[in-house]
Amino acid sequence: HLILALLFYTIRDKKKALLAYQKVIELSPRHLLAHFYLASLLKEMGHFSQAILSYQHSYKLARRLRDKRRCLKAMGTLSLQIKKTRQGLGFLQEFLKLSPNDGRAREEIAQALTRQGLYKEALVQWQQLLKQNKGSARKARTHRNIGLLFEHIGQWRKSVESYRTAMKYTLQSHWLRKELNGRILQLHREKGKLAEFVNYIQKKKRKTNNQLSMLARLLDELGRDKEAQLAYRKALQANPSDSSLRQKYITLLEIANQGQV
Repeated sequence: HLILALLFYTIRDKKKALLAYQKVIELSPRHLLAHFYLASLLKEMGHFSQAILSYQHSYKLARRLRDKRRCLKAMGTLSLQIKKTRQGLGFLQEFLKLSPNDGRAREEIAQALTRQGLYKEALVQWQQLLKQNKGSARKARTHRNIGLLFEHIGQWRKSVESYRTAMKYTLQSHWLRKELNGRILQLHREKGKLAEFVNYIQKKKRKTNNQLSMLARLLDELGRDKEAQLAYRKALQANPSDSSLRQKYITLLEIANQGQV
C-alpha cells in the first residue's frame, strides 16, 4: 500500500494517495514513513493541524537521530507558517539541540524565522552561525543577513556596522559590495545623516575608484561646491572614461561661473 500511495502521489492524485497512506497506517500503525509522508501530504493539501499531528506520530516512532531531526524541523517550520510561534520555536529548539553544528539547517531556520517576522529570534541564529561559518563568502553573507535583521528591528547603526564588516570579506569587484554600499548610503539618507557618511569616506586614507566617484557626487548634492570640485578632479583621474561623472563636474563649474558673473 505504501508503494501504491507513492504512485498516486507521483501522478498528483492526492485524494487516492491520502486514502492509501491511511490504509498503510491502519494495517501498520507503527509505520514511521507512512505517518511522515501522510503529514507532508496533509500539509500540501492545507490540513495543517492534522499534518502536525501526523508528524508528531512519526516523531514518537523515530529511533534514528536523522528521523527525529527531520520530524522536528518539519513540525517547527510548519508551526511558524501557521502562526503557532511558541510551538514552532519549541520544535526548532529541540531540533537544534540534536543538530548544534548543522550550519545549513540553522541557516534555513533563521530564514524561516525571518519570513515570519521573528527578527530577534532569527538574529540569534545568524550570530550563532558566525561562530561556525568558515570562509570569506559565508562570513560576508552572514554579516549581510545580520545587517538586514538589525534594519528590521530599528538598529540602523548596527546594521551599517554589519554591512561594513561583510564588505571586508568581499573583493572590490564583487556584486555584494555594490549592494552593501547602496544599503549603507540609503540608510544614511533615510536618517538624515548623509554628511556623516561623506565624512566617513573622506577620512579613509585609501579610497576605491567607486568611493572617489561617490564622494564627488555626494559633496555636490550637499552643496559643498569647492570640496566637490576637488573631489570630481580626483575621481576623474581615477575614472577618466566616466562620462556621467565628467558631465556633472562640467555642470558644477558652469553653475560656479554663473555665480561669479
